[in-house]
Amino acid sequence: MSWQAPAGAAPRQGVEVFHAQLWFTAVRIAPAYLGLVALFALVAVRITLTAAREWGLDAIAVELVLRLYALELMPVLAALLVALRSGSAIAAELALMRATGELAELARAGARLQRSEYLPRVVATVVAVVALSLASAGVCFVAIYALAFGASPHGAAEFGHAVATVFSPAALIGFVLKGALFGIATGAVAVKAGLGADARLRSVPVAVRAAMVRLFFLLAAIEIAALALAYV
Repeated sequence: MSWQAPAGAAPRQGVEVFHAQLWFTAVRIAPAYLGLVALFALVAVRITLTAAREWGLDAIAVELVLRLYALELMPVLAALLVALRSGSAIAAELALMRATGELAELARAGARLQRSEYLPRVVATVVAVVALSLASAGVCFVAIYALAFGASPHGAAEFGHAVATVFSPAALIGFVLKGALFGIATGAVAVKAGLGADARLRSVPVAVRAAMVRLFFLLAAIEIAALALAYV
């Protein structure tokens, strides 16, 4: 009589895979990433604010940098980080599991691979991109306020009005939706590329390369479409 996994084993394994993937994708790298975002924001926002004031755009300078960096750029940077860090890793891991026969062994043992191996990785990339996007936008808020108003609390009302204008309910929904689409694209493309490997180990780097190329074009297409829907 063949052995069957006990009921509930696959969901528990799926949760473990999700937690491990989320830890690797977002939690572990978050301090370094947010530190880099802060450094970038301090430099880029200062340049943009200075240029805007030189061109007589003081009235919209804060809204301009909020829209350019916090609203539009942060989800793209988060998606690129997750794609480079985890998209390649997911594709390589699944390709290796397929090449060595580990996925076939799990399936014979009764594991539902969609629930235990594939879907948790995709969901983790979605959560990672959205969470990193929101966190990096928050870092941008702090940098923008510090550069525009300094340590004075008197700019809070003006800054709050600018944030409410840029991050309207519709814009906020679009921000989260774009991050989710980036995450779905990253996870799904990586999983599909990994499963495209065969029993030869040399197919593993081929799968990773295919995932990265597809992700580049897909993420670019999502960003172009989002910009067109928002501004054209």
